[in-house]
Amino acid sequence: MDLSGFQNLLDRAFLEYRIRQTRQRLSVSLNSFAGFLDFSPPIVNLWLNGNRLPSQGNVERLIPKLVELLDLEVYDILGLPRPDQNLSRLTRVWSQIPAGFQQILAEQAEQYAAEGNKETAKEVVDKAEGEKELVKEIVDDAGQQKETARTVVDLAEAEKHLAKEAIDTVEGEKNTVKEDKGVV
Repeated sequence: MDLSGFQNLLDRAFLEYRIRQTRQRLSVSLNSFAGFLDFSPPIVNLWLNGNRLPSQGNVERLIPKLVELLDLEVYDILGLPRPDQNLSRLTRVWSQIPAGFQQILAEQAEQYAAEGNKETAKEVVDKAEGEKELVKEIVDDAGQQKETARTVVDLAEAEKHLAKEAIDTVEGEKNTVKEDKGVV
């Protein structure tokens, strides 16, 4: 979260608050703005004057109120991802939906999410099975390569043994020739 523009953001929110309050002929004091934000006036004053920055938890508490005044631009200024637009739409109208329908919508959303999670879980299992098969093929391939390497080592050992025998034979023949010539 980037708080470098927080003071400017809060100044703009206070200005928008004052404009709205003036239009409604209501109080436009720092105290009323702090009350709107649900924080004490001295804290809001410190923030407005740039003498202090709010904690992350306090910023999270402030965001809905700031969005009320400045819309989703608040997220951009704070370097946060904007919330899903459909969720924002639903949030705006939620209080206008009768409680019984709110309950039904919430249950349907949970059911839909659970079914979606089942599908996602099945996809994960299928992917894992595919990866398991791939690993098995790699292991089998590695086993074959190991056997091939053993065979190559065995052949190299056999060639080494044959080469030694050939050297011994040549040495033996060389000694025989020397003996025949009487040079020992």
